[in-house]
Amino acid sequence: MTDAPVDIVQYLSTVFSILPTSISIVRLTGGEINYVYRVSFDQPIEEFAGARSVVIKISSGTLASLPEVKFGLERQMIEARAMAFLAPTSTGISLPLSHPNPYPHVMTPSLYHYSPQNNIIIMQDMGSHPDLQQFLLDRMTTNQDACALGELLGSYLSYFHTFTKDNITMLTPYFINNAARTLLQDVFYSAVTPIISLTTLSASQIAQLTEKARLLGIQGTLDQTSSTKVVKMGDLWPGAILIPRSRKELIILDWEFCDIGNPAIEVGHFITFLYLLANFPPNEKGTIEGMTNASIFMKRFLQKYTENFVPKNANSFWEDMQTMIGVDILVEAGKGRWCSIESCSCEGGCLHVEEEGAEKRKICVKKIVDVGIKLLEGRKEVLEKILCMELNVN
Repeated sequence: MTDAPVDIVQYLSTVFSILPTSISIVRLTGGEINYVYRVSFDQPIEEFAGARSVVIKISSGTLASLPEVKFGLERQMIEARAMAFLAPTSTGISLPLSHPNPYPHVMTPSLYHYSPQNNIIIMQDMGSHPDLQQFLLDRMTTNQDACALGELLGSYLSYFHTFTKDNITMLTPYFINNAARTLLQDVFYSAVTPIISLTTLSASQIAQLTEKARLLGIQGTLDQTSSTKVVKMGDLWPGAILIPRSRKELIILDWEFCDIGNPAIEVGHFITFLYLLANFPPNEKGTIEGMTNASIFMKRFLQKYTENFVPKNANSFWEDMQTMIGVDILVEAGKGRWCSIESCSCEGGCLHVEEEGAEKRKICVKKIVDVGIKLLEGRKEVLEKILCMELNVN
């Protein structure tokens, strides 16, 4: 018996009549968008490439954790296509080409079954592993581990973006994700206004910065004539990346936000989390070693990415990235996940939010918010400090 919106056992027996009875069905944590379960069997299953377990994703037209928030079912079809594009299997999904991944140490789950009628995906079970944040904050992780995996991910993403940029005309009809765009505009980009409104900025300044964030959300760029288009993973953050025990591989999960869009947005979103981990780690989880690992990972990731990916217009790429990081930092500050390891020195000018977690303590996020505002204002020197690199752009 599970809390699944469909009877998983009955569904499996209907679609795969010769399957043995499952021995366990466990709902996986972290499934805020979909209902996600691991289904295990007592013998290898030929239909699932000989695996003894699979992961089943069941989608509705809303977020699983917030049923009042709509998220169109188109996103599941896009995720199924993305998995078929990245790791082709015989699932009946037809695409004009597949991704020739030259980095076998970067893995994505194979798609075994997709039913648009039932809104169900059955995919490869990649196992239980630490995510990237847990890996970087782990005291056993060395600087060398962080460096090697940062380079690996930077190389992979630059190749993925370059390949899809070069084939964008063929891929665009298959990966336009209006469901993801609508959700991000309604929930993500709009979250900038409440946190900026807590500051001492004038009404005109607040309006200017929130309009800039809104424009980025609608257009995916500040300059539609200069931005580059690729297939984006769409939600690249530490929680979507698992690190197996070997510490030499990466697993990238959850492609429902996959879309045609601006690579600067993708990279900026990811950089935001690495910057926050390196400077404002979650309360009671951060260590100097973990912060250093996050910084090393970010630098090596960005170095490899920028060495190998050439945007249509460098000025537009960095401006869009800067704006995205600014938006992301402000949104994350409002969630109460991040704090300075140093004592608050605001001297009465604090900006308090409720800390994420059961205790609901008030924490000061003024330092974080100040960085986000400076980025939205276009302060190039702040972006260079975050990225630890000099930008040779106008």
